[in-house]
Amino acid sequence: MIRKDSQIFLYLMLLLLFFTACRSTKSEKSSLSVETRNMLTEVGGMEAVAPVCNNMSAKLRIKAEVGGRSLSSSGSFGVDKEQGMQISISALGLFEIARIEISPMESLLLNKMGKEYVRLDYTSTSVLRQAGLDYDVLKSVLMNEPFSPDGKDFLSALSGMSLSREADNIVVTTPKQKAMQYTFYFNTLTGELRKTTGVYNDRVHVTCNYSDFEKLDGRSFPRNIALEIDGVGAPMMLTLRLSNLKEGKFVFRKSNVDSYDEIDMVDIIESLSK
Repeated sequence: MIRKDSQIFLYLMLLLLFFTACRSTKSEKSSLSVETRNMLTEVGGMEAVAPVCNNMSAKLRIKAEVGGRSLSSSGSFGVDKEQGMQISISALGLFEIARIEISPMESLLLNKMGKEYVRLDYTSTSVLRQAGLDYDVLKSVLMNEPFSPDGKDFLSALSGMSLSREADNIVVTTPKQKAMQYTFYFNTLTGELRKTTGVYNDRVHVTCNYSDFEKLDGRSFPRNIALEIDGVGAPMMLTLRLSNLKEGKFVFRKSNVDSYDEIDMVDIIESLSK
């Protein structure tokens, strides 16, 4: 049974749940090889396929909704691509109450008020291993970067993906990799990656919309990331609003959890589903 002082833990778990599920929108594959080649060339020249800077920081407003319950808070978001990513959640902007750390070997979710945490190792956590999810995938989703789930360079793997046109977007769908399949929506007017979707085990669905872009290191980056999650019990929504984006201002320091109690991820998911 999760204690009342850990309720914020349940809401913040939404972010990690997002990384175990993404929805795929199927679209008709073009039968014209010339048109397909044209789309390959068009996507290859878009700004969105270029990587974002290696280090960045931002202020954060986060809102989570689960089955009618909601939570809003402020905090910070930091990325050092080689070392890890961190989301810090504050109460009244005065003191840290929770933290999410995503590093190359594992992800940690810390409830600093309740002195407890969840550890997700990419190789030993079954849901992550089955879905083929690792640090590179999580980093790409948060950094608004397209990727190939098999670990190949996106542009190199692009010719093996399904491409089609939908309104002002070129829609790129990856082959199914283990239990995951992803779809990327590239806006042809701006060259931005506006949406990433996917499906996990044909039942858990997520849509991630990116909006309100600004330039960061010469590349457009979204200040608003909105997630909708379906298939894990109660409907879930998570909105991340970034401001004061800066390049090269973040130092990643991994938390010491020796004085914390470890909580099983299954307990958190069951509590969220009630």
